[in-house]
Amino acid sequence: MGREIWVLAEYEGEGLTDLTRELLGRAQAARVRDQRVCAVLLGSRLELLVEQLSGCGAQRVYVCAAGELEHYEGNVYAGALVDLITKYKPLLVICGMTANGRDLAGRLSARLQSPFLPGCLSLKPVAEDCFEVKRLLLNGMAVRTEVAGGEKTAVLAFSAGAGGLAEPEFSPPAEVVTVAPALPAESGVRHLGIRSSGFREVDLAEADVLVSGGNGLGNGELFGKLRELGELLGAPVGGSRVAVDKGWLPRERMVGVSGKNFSGRLCLAFGISGAIQHTMGIRDCGTIVAVNRDPRAPIFKNADLAVLGDVRQILPLLVERLKELGLRGSGVDPQ
Repeated sequence: MGREIWVLAEYEGEGLTDLTRELLGRAQAARVRDQRVCAVLLGSRLELLVEQLSGCGAQRVYVCAAGELEHYEGNVYAGALVDLITKYKPLLVICGMTANGRDLAGRLSARLQSPFLPGCLSLKPVAEDCFEVKRLLLNGMAVRTEVAGGEKTAVLAFSAGAGGLAEPEFSPPAEVVTVAPALPAESGVRHLGIRSSGFREVDLAEADVLVSGGNGLGNGELFGKLRELGELLGAPVGGSRVAVDKGWLPRERMVGVSGKNFSGRLCLAFGISGAIQHTMGIRDCGTIVAVNRDPRAPIFKNADLAVLGDVRQILPLLVERLKELGLRGSGVDPQ
């Protein structure tokens, strides 16, 4: 058996995330000859997840179970994985561009002195133990082609839905390798609990209608109007990278290659210029309505309906008009 391609599995409760399933399918599509696709599972009470990983195409599952791994803590997880990677020397380590994934990938790259390629769009074999990787640069304004593989383990991070998804091929039950993780004597971090962000529980990737905002809103106060619009339409609120970086939205609400993809029927985009990393996240949307005061905004090239005007005037008026019509959280027919 040749070298291994590792996927760092993420899960919620007792179920794998869709992104983990997608990454396993991507790894299966990219492997050649006798390379083996493996999943790495860290946490506690992991029994049900092992079977799910096998069904998604993992040929081997490395299980690191310990009470200290029940909740993600970057220093502890990185320590356990560095020990494992050093021992088994996988060809690639693939993770998702989630909050935890980005944090962990950076730590692994620094500790192992390994290449780190974030924002990956595709993975294609070009030679034995060598892969062509396309990834976004400059906040999504450019795409770069690089080569990963060889003697040094490379760390790759993919966003959900980037470049499509190959279905994992059928494989027999995965071999399970239980490993004792190397844990620090003291992590310095104590888990206190999990609290809801207060945003609508509807996942952006599952919604029919999306209300989205960007830098053109000007301030966090106007983003409050955007949330009000979302409540009136029964739609979740998303936004651009700039909106997230300015603290107007939590990172899990970012739309684009570095965040969530939206493939519903209607997207209302307010004050979003339309960088490629964002528009790729809504490329499968049925109808895009864009409001922007810049006639040269790139998002207008992707919009089905372009509204040229000041979003700071249009958005409050739209909210008031919908209230007059009595549309209060009952939702809207995207047709």
